This record gives sequence, structure tokens and C-alpha cells, in this order.
Amino acid sequence: MWGPQPEAGPPPAPEPPRESDSERMLRTLLGNLRGMAYRCINDPLYPLMYASPGALELTGYGPEEFTQRHVLWRELIHPEDVQPLWEGIQAALASRTAFTLAYRIHTRTGEERWVWERGVGIGENPDGVVILEGFITDITPFKRAEHRQAFLSSVSETLASSLDYEDTLAHVVQQAVPMLGEGCLLDMLEPDGSLRRLAVAHVDPARAELAWELSRHYPQWREDAGGAGAVVRTGRTELLENVSDEWLIQYAKDVRHLELLRKTGVTSVLTVPLHARGRTLGTLTFFHCRAGRGYDREDRLLAEDLARRAALAVDNARLYREAQLAVQLRDEFLSVASHELKTPLTPLHLKLSALSRELPRCCAGDTRSESLQRHVTVAQRQVHKMSTLINSLLDISRLARGKLKLEPENTDLGEVLGEVAAWFAPEAVRVGSELRVEGEAHVSGWWDRLRLEQVVTNLLSNAIRYGAGRPIHARVEVVGGRARLVVRDEGIGIPPEAQERIFGKFERAVSERHSGGLGLGLYITRSIVETMGGTIRVDSRPGQGSTFTVELPCFPIPEPRR
Repeated sequence: MWGPQPEAGPPPAPEPPRESDSERMLRTLLGNLRGMAYRCINDPLYPLMYASPGALELTGYGPEEFTQRHVLWRELIHPEDVQPLWEGIQAALASRTAFTLAYRIHTRTGEERWVWERGVGIGENPDGVVILEGFITDITPFKRAEHRQAFLSSVSETLASSLDYEDTLAHVVQQAVPMLGEGCLLDMLEPDGSLRRLAVAHVDPARAELAWELSRHYPQWREDAGGAGAVVRTGRTELLENVSDEWLIQYAKDVRHLELLRKTGVTSVLTVPLHARGRTLGTLTFFHCRAGRGYDREDRLLAEDLARRAALAVDNARLYREAQLAVQLRDEFLSVASHELKTPLTPLHLKLSALSRELPRCCAGDTRSESLQRHVTVAQRQVHKMSTLINSLLDISRLARGKLKLEPENTDLGEVLGEVAAWFAPEAVRVGSELRVEGEAHVSGWWDRLRLEQVVTNLLSNAIRYGAGRPIHARVEVVGGRARLVVRDEGIGIPPEAQERIFGKFERAVSERHSGGLGLGLYITRSIVETMGGTIRVDSRPGQGSTFTVELPCFPIPEPRR
């Protein structure tokens, strides 16, 4: 016990402090977050005191590169966002609120990313907030989706702005650059199988001219093995991820062609079909001219969506043109047919008039005279009806060609109503209706008398036809310096959904079986009234009759001085 004692060794090292459960949980949480938690000095350079492991995935730089000041956060921020970011943070600190900001950064590889940052200021001193703490995460996919949706909305507006599809698609091609590459081409299929280049866009005008030169000297065809021709033929999208020189040599048709292709500098190409109603109308070709740039799945979906919208616009424009041509041919036919049909009606009308006059003299005392006179009257009525229909077709032809001319003169609307009502009185009696003319006897204005008679005729004719044998009221008056003609019947009425439609070409409020005619009367009536500077409207309820009101300026509206 009292002998020599062994030499004492160094004291044992103190155990490191144990990590609490809460600290361990926090470290695990920060290590698994898709983003970067940080603490930094409130300084325009944003020197980081702490960065979570997510910094590496977010920026390409490890946490220690930030904390050891090998790289400063300020160096990653897009130049255009530096000042707005600093001002946004300081404004939030001044109001003692958290700051939430979105801005762009460049990663270690040079890729541009959008990030979302939310943070607070802590540790104030007399000079203000000293420390910033917060979290930053990548929102690039959301921003790209937002930009793509805005792009498609803008494209849709452009496509809807005009039915001249060649002009609108040229604008769309310009909009596609640089959204879908450094360049874009639009080629449309021609009837002979060739592809006609309709539009070119490129960030470099010299290369845009090169694309035009290629289309002039080396046009593409539907039977081509690759490129736009093959896409038109198959109707399938084609993606060439890497345009190598070997590929260019294989694709080129001759030495000059190869030289031009090399000058384009294209590195990747995406060609999508313009497809509508089972037909491929052409192609849109997008391309990059920088190494390392390519097209991913989202780019392809965007390009195909754009192509679908463009194809629909082209198809609608072509259908509209075809419809316009059909209408033009119809109007030309109506014009020719109306003239040809009208030619024999005039002598027929004269012969029937002569026969009507001769019958009493030639058949005096003959029991068949009255019966023959009734037949002649029916024939005259049918000839008049036929003449009215033909005149309507002629008016439609004139309206379509803008050749409905007015010959205004001093005209009494009350007098016109009285004369037309007298013409229709026998017809009204025949169907059991009483035709009552009311209002002012004389209302004068500067109108085309024959066309005004046509307006009154059409309105009274409709009232008799649809008046169901009940009284018909026609009135002329002056209201607020304008002449007003009102024709009211107590007949079948017009459903609300048909009250605007009845003023269209070949439109009726009831079925053809119940109405007869061509459905042109009210269309012609409104055209005449509007040409005179007036208006026409209808107020009607089913089963309670209809009231048509025409208002006309009594005197011509003076033309504006030039």
C-alpha cells in the first residue's frame, strides 16, 4: 500500500454533449427539406452563417461553401432581381413583418431557377435588424407552368384576332421564339404535296434569312424520309435531340445544301404536325442553336398544344372561306335565277289582266263566267305571290353585293300606310281580320317611297298571315322628332328566343309548313330601315300577338365634314 504508486495517466476526455431529441429531429428535418434553411447577416451581399444540406440540391454549392464565404448568395441572384429583392426585405423589416419574395438565381452550372423565399429579421441593435433567418425553395416548375399558360393564352388571343390565318400564324411563330427555342418555322402543305414555308422567326435575323433561302432552293415534300415532310405524312411528332455533322451529311441533297445546313448552327429540332379533322395541314418546327439545349417532355407537350390551336385556327379560317365562297355562289345563282324567273312573269301578268277584263264581255250571260273569273283571280294572286318572292331574292342579291340603293324624296308615311292597307284590305277580309289604320294621317319625311312601301307591305303581310283572324292595328305618329310606324296583331305571337333570329336571312319563327315564304321579309325590312338610318324592334308573347315598331329620322342625317 505504501509502495511506489503507478504514475497517474491523463484525465479522461470529457464526453461530447448529448444531442437532445428535439435537436436531432430538427437536424433530420432540415436535411430532408426540398430547399435551404438559412441564417445570414442583413447585408446586401447576404453572407450566410448557416445553410442546411438542401443548399447543394438547390444551387449546386455545398453549405460549407456558403458559410466559409467561398461564394456569397448575392452572386447567385439574377442582376434584374438584386435591387427589388433587397428593397422588399428591408421594407418588411421596417414594418416588423415576415418577407415573402420570388426571384431568379443562377446555379453552379449556369441554369436559371426561380426560388421562393420566406424569412424574418432577428437580433436588432440600434442600427436595425442584424440577422435574417428563413427558407428558400425551388419554384421553377410552377413558374414555367405559369409562363407556358400565359404564352398559350397570348397565342389563343392572336389566333382569335383574325380569320386571315397566314397573318395570324406568322405572329404566332414570332411569339414562339425564344419560348420554344432560338428559331421556329411554319410550313403548310400544298395540293401538289410540296410544303410552302409561310413564316420564319429567329433570334438572329441572318439565320432567319438562311431559313428562307433553304426553303426556296431546297423545298420539302410530303414524301421526304425525314423532317417536316415525314411529319406531314405520318402525322406524328419528330424529335431530333442531337443534330450531328454526320446527320447533316446524310440529310443534305448536295454540297451547297450541306453548307447552308451547317450555317444554321442547329443543335436540336422538334417538329410537330398541324392536325385538324383527320388531316395534317402543315408543321411547326422549333430548334435550338446552342449546345446543351434540348427539348424535354414539357416542351414537347407545349409545342403540340400550340400546334393543335394553330391547326384549329387554320381549319376554321378555311371553313369560313369555303362558306363565304358558297354564299357568294348562292347569291350569284339567286341573282341570275331571279332575273330569269321574272322575265316570263311580266307577260303572264299582262295576259291574266287582259283575260280578267275580257271575261265579262265575252262570257256575258254564261253561267261559267263567275267560275272562270274566280280562277283568273286565283291565278293573279299566285303570280303576285311569285313576283313578291322573286323580288325578295333580287333584294337579297343586291344586299349581299352592297348594291341596295335608295332614292329618297319627300314622302308621306301616313299616305303610304293608307295605300298599302287598302291593297291588303281584301286579303284581311278573306282571313277574317279587321285592318284598322290609326294615328296621324300625314307624317312627312325624306325617304325612298318604294322601299317604304316594301317595309309596310312586309309588316302588314306578316300580321295578316299570323294574326289568326283577329283585328290588326296599324298606326303612324311622330315621337321625339322621329316618325314611328307600329303594326300590331293579336295572333300566335313569337317565342322570346326567336325574336332576334326572325330578322336573319331565311329565318322564321314557326315551321315552314305553317308559314310559307322564304323567310326573307323581315331581313329585307330591317336592312331597308337601317339603310334609312332607322331601327326596328318587336315585342311579342306567344298567344298574345306581336307588335313591330319602326322608327325613322324624318330628315337625312348630315354626313360629317372631312
